Amino acid sequence: MAGNEETRIIKATFASWKLDLIKALVSDPTLKASDVRVALALVQHLNAGSFSAFPSQETLAEIACMTARNVRECLECMRQADWLRWDRGNRHKANEYEFNTQKIADEVARMKRDEETRRKSRKAKRSPRSERNHSSGQNDVVTGSPVPLQTGSPVPPNTYMEQGCHEHDPVQEADAA
Repeated sequence: MAGNEETRIIKATFASWKLDLIKALVSDPTLKASDVRVALALVQHLNAGSFSAFPSQETLAEIACMTARNVRECLECMRQADWLRWDRGNRHKANEYEFNTQKIADEVARMKRDEETRRKSRKAKRSPRSERNHSSGQNDVVTGSPVPLQTGSPVPPNTYMEQGCHEHDPVQEADAA
């Protein structure tokens, strides 16, 4: 049973790492959309044990809906951006692709810092009460006590008896019968 639990934890860790990788790839402004599409095709082929992928460039081209030449260009762009390392294969050995785990960790840390900064900024912008009357542009006087609302009209009655529609209550009459 312990082996199954360990396998489940490893799979969960691998799945969360893949999600972090996808978030990091998508958030990198230096990558083009086509680069990200090829990267996502690679993510589909990642091996949980080695964190490597071995698909052919033709397979990546099919998944990404582009030509093998465009796939090679995207792979080269990702290599230059330090996202990807790959060993070219030959007739007897497939290409091996590995994502740069340090780049992923750095990008995830940057995204967390950016989100924390945005959260603090949003929190600072919120105030408990508005101090500006937006319709007139004048500052409101903020006081601790509520101002009573005076409309000049009485509160309408809410029961049959208060409205005077019936001299008797229909509910009581139904109970009496």
